Amino acid sequence: MAKTKTSFKKGEIHNPKGRPKKGYSITEWFKEMLNSKPEVKDAIGNSIIAKATQGDTAALKLVWNYMDGMPEQKNILAGDEDNPIAIDVAGVLNKVYGKTRPDSDGGVPQNS
Repeated sequence: MAKTKTSFKKGEIHNPKGRPKKGYSITEWFKEMLNSKPEVKDAIGNSIIAKATQGDTAALKLVWNYMDGMPEQKNILAGDEDNPIAIDVAGVLNKVYGKTRPDSDGGVPQNS
């Protein structure tokens, strides 16, 4: 990549003040409102329960998810003793970069 006048120079700090603070979100507003007005929280909860008992499937799902929690879903990336999972790193690098070894400077391999 060609260097230009506006290219970043090594060691420069490009955002000295850091990431800007988040604005006040609707989620924060709801949390504060529900914490300061427990009667509203109770009314919402009772409304959801009433809809669930009338057969509203979305309300039923919401009640069950908050009552028991969603089932934990595990992603196991290991085979068993007889059939371990093999990852061909050299093959992946070759497919992605056309090379099996990184450049000597540690950067991403480039095709010449």
